Amino acid sequence: MHSGLTDGIRALLDAGASDDARARIVGERDIVDELLADPATPPIYGFTTLLGHLDDAAADVDDQSALLRAHLVGPLAALPAGWGRLLLRVKLAQLAHGGSGIHPETHARLVAASAGERMLGVEPWQGNWTTSYSSGDVVPGAWFVEALRARGAVALTHPGDLISLINGHFVSTTAGLLVADRFTALCAEALSAVRAARDESATAVGVQLPVTIRDARPLEAAADATTAALLTALHSRLAAPSANPRFEGTGTGLHAVSGSGFLDFRLTGALTQAVQACGQIGAYLKAVVRERTITDAHDSTARVQPTKIAEALLREISASALPTDFAIAESLGVEDVADFSLATARILARALQRLDALLDIATSVSGAERVRVPGALSDATGLDAHEHAEILAGLAA
Repeated sequence: MHSGLTDGIRALLDAGASDDARARIVGERDIVDELLADPATPPIYGFTTLLGHLDDAAADVDDQSALLRAHLVGPLAALPAGWGRLLLRVKLAQLAHGGSGIHPETHARLVAASAGERMLGVEPWQGNWTTSYSSGDVVPGAWFVEALRARGAVALTHPGDLISLINGHFVSTTAGLLVADRFTALCAEALSAVRAARDESATAVGVQLPVTIRDARPLEAAADATTAALLTALHSRLAAPSANPRFEGTGTGLHAVSGSGFLDFRLTGALTQAVQACGQIGAYLKAVVRERTITDAHDSTARVQPTKIAEALLREISASALPTDFAIAESLGVEDVADFSLATARILARALQRLDALLDIATSVSGAERVRVPGALSDATGLDAHEHAEILAGLAA
C-alpha cells in the first residue's frame, strides 16, 4: 500500500553516491572556494568561524581537530557496524542535494567508504549515539566523524569539513528509519493475530463479541495512517538537504545562509503517533491473550497470568513520557528550540520492545509458533534481522 514511499526512500538512500550528486558538489564547492578566497566575503559559520555561540571568533582549517575533540562527549555506547553503514548512507543522501559546501575530496572519501565494507569494517561503532535534544545532533555527528577518522575514511583537511559532516539531522533520521521499519513489521504481525482471534472466537455471551475482537478495522486504519506518516516524514528528510550553514544560489551567486534545516518537527510528530499506536495495538493484543485463555478449564491448569503480564506491558507503554516542551536555551540562547526527534525515536524503540513482548505472549497462548515478518524498510536499510535488533536495543537502552 505504501510501496511508492518505500521505493522512494530506498532510491534516495542509493542516490548519495550518484554521478549527479558528485557533479553538484563539485560545482558548488568551486564557488565556495571563490568565496573563501575573497577577503571581502563575510565570515562563514564553521568554515571561517568557531561553532555555536563562539561564532564571533575566527577559525582556520587547523582548528577543526580541536573542535571535533570538544564535541566528543559521552555517555558512550557501542552499536553494531550496520549502524555506521546506515548513518553514512543517510548522510550521503542528504549531502547529495547540495547546499552543504562539502569539499568534493571529502565527499569522494565518504562514497568510497560507503561502497567498500572493508574500510568500514565489522567492528562496533562506539560513540554517544543517543543523547541529543535535536537542534542539530552535533555530538552524535561528531562521534560519526571520529569513527570515520579512526577507519581512515575522512581527514579534516579542508575548510568546512567538520561542520558539513557533523551538522544536520542525519542521526535522528537514521534512528527513525530503524524504528519505523520495526513498527511496520510488528503491526503486520499484530493485525494477523487479531484477525485470527476474531475468526476463532468463542466468547460471545449474547450477539456481540468484545469490541477489540469483533472488528479490526479501526486498528487497521490507525496502523495504516501511522505508517503513512512515518514514511512520509522520512522521505521528506531524505529528499532535502540538512545543513547549517546552507549555501544558496541568488542572482549574484552563492551565499552562505544560517538556517535551521536540521530542525524538523514532522518526524517527531509521526514518531509520537507511532508510540500511541503501540498502545492501541497493545490493547488489542491483550484482548487476544484474554480470548485465547478465557475458555481454559476451571482448574489448576488455567492460564491466569498471561493477561496480567500483558497489562503490565501495556502500562509500560502508556508511561512513555513524550516531549511537549520544545523550548530550550543553549549556546547562550543561539539554540532556543529543538525537535527532540532522536529522543522520540528512542521512546518508540522502548515501546516497540514492549509490543514485541506482547506478541510473544499472544502467540504462545495460541499454541502457534511465532512467524516474524520483515518491515516495510528492511530492504532499504540493508540490515539483517539480528543486527537490526541489536541496534534497536541499543537505542532503547
